[in-house]
Amino acid sequence: MRIVCIKLPKHSDAQSIAEIFYRATPQIRLRHNEAIFLEVSKCQHLYSESTFIKRAQITLKRIGITAELSVADDISTALSLATFPVMNKDALPVDALIYYADPLAQYPEQHGRILKAIHLLKSLGIRTIADFLTIPSYDISPRFGPIVLLAYQRLLGQHEIPWNEFRPREVVEESHEFDLAYPPRDLEPVYFTLRPLLDRIYLRLRGRGQRVRQFNIILQQEYATRKSPQTYKVPIIIQLPFVSVKTIFQIAKEKLDAVVQRKPLEHPIIKISLVVTEEAPYLTSQRDLFDQKKEETSESFFHLVSRLATKLGSDGAFFAHVKENYLPERTWFRVPEKSITTIQESHIPERPLRLLKEPRPVPIQDNYLFHNRMQYEIKEWKNPEVLLSNWWEISGGERVYYKLVTHTGDNFWVFKNKEQYYLHGIFE
Repeated sequence: MRIVCIKLPKHSDAQSIAEIFYRATPQIRLRHNEAIFLEVSKCQHLYSESTFIKRAQITLKRIGITAELSVADDISTALSLATFPVMNKDALPVDALIYYADPLAQYPEQHGRILKAIHLLKSLGIRTIADFLTIPSYDISPRFGPIVLLAYQRLLGQHEIPWNEFRPREVVEESHEFDLAYPPRDLEPVYFTLRPLLDRIYLRLRGRGQRVRQFNIILQQEYATRKSPQTYKVPIIIQLPFVSVKTIFQIAKEKLDAVVQRKPLEHPIIKISLVVTEEAPYLTSQRDLFDQKKEETSESFFHLVSRLATKLGSDGAFFAHVKENYLPERTWFRVPEKSITTIQESHIPERPLRLLKEPRPVPIQDNYLFHNRMQYEIKEWKNPEVLLSNWWEISGGERVYYKLVTHTGDNFWVFKNKEQYYLHGIFE
């Protein structure tokens, strides 16, 4: 068993930070908000311990956390090596016994006894763990108490600590409280805080194998008035996958600017919170080494669609997914995200970009088409195509479609059915 200990600075949220590493290993234990323990024995087939440490340091640096990391065979030793500046267990000071007696800080009432025992050991000239292990085991409990005997047994690897199930929080939320002496009155200081909070949410969801689909930005004002409540909530929709935190930040900034411009803030902001309201699976793809611009183009496209979805709503921006049906108006349905599966389009005939929901009757006389009180002279009838509707429908029958090229450059998609022409689409 190999344990990685992440010794956190004071006032850290160990639970949310641990969720970032949930993807690497589900074996996680916490020492309140002081330290995180990760069992990484099964990760060695993916990367070495040194690589894992470097990845963890980069991830922690990304969210602004400076922590001490160490690796050992058990939780107590890993915590001790992260706390004291030594290289091996035998060189640890005798003060490390407190981490062997209660590594998870579950029994604070025992800390006084452990500290007294450590003080007594120092008075006897025992300074290091190597010195402590020279004491016979049968003298430990009578002279120093059973809690020190438990630490002695853990030093010898005779008393393992069980691993309980680690459960991420149901609601992913990050918040920041501003200094009440100097609360911001505009959005510029808020944006400096918003980006790190988005980084935390992105990494926490990625640790679960998810990504953010929709979240709320909640600004808490210092006071509430009759015109505006104290809480200021702005929903953000991320329509497509694979968008970076930079893109999410730009979308959130644009939406927040637009909302505050319509309804200005009346009081200083004392707190900002981000609450995820909808998640989606996190899907990864291999980088294309031969087409470096492909990812940049996709990122720009995802950014555009996500901005439209944020402005128009989740129903205002969608993708058309192809399905099998004879009638063109029934060959697709709405999906909120782009399908990963590619469609072979080589066998699909040319279709108009603008397709009407229902075909409209249109008069055609003497090679002229009349539409919206305008007359179009037909230059050419192209691409005849025969389509059949479902046989069990009353209105079923045969449709013969044509692409009508006019002298004005307008192209129409029409079909003839029972001696009547119908307009079904317009080529743009």
